[in-house]
Amino acid sequence: MEIDANGQRFAAAVTSIVIALVLITGSGWLALAQAVVFAITAYRPQWGPYSRLFKLAKRPGPKEPAAPVRFAQLVGFVFLSVSAGDT
Repeated sequence: MEIDANGQRFAAAVTSIVIALVLITGSGWLALAQAVVFAITAYRPQWGPYSRLFKLAKRPGPKEPAAPVRFAQLVGFVFLSVSAGDT
């Protein structure tokens, strides 16, 4: 399976902003929401909320393999799930 590389870059930018807000506010709920986004995207990258939002605004770009993205999303899900439980 291949996914849009530009959509994943957009998703990474939005994720960075959300994680920064989690660190600034200490919001466990926001961390949990991001963990859910990671879980969805790890399961099916094409269903990722941020990538779907990007698709509405832009036309498709170059394709890349989905396996590295799925792994990264799974790792993010594990870390944020643990951090959301700590707050």
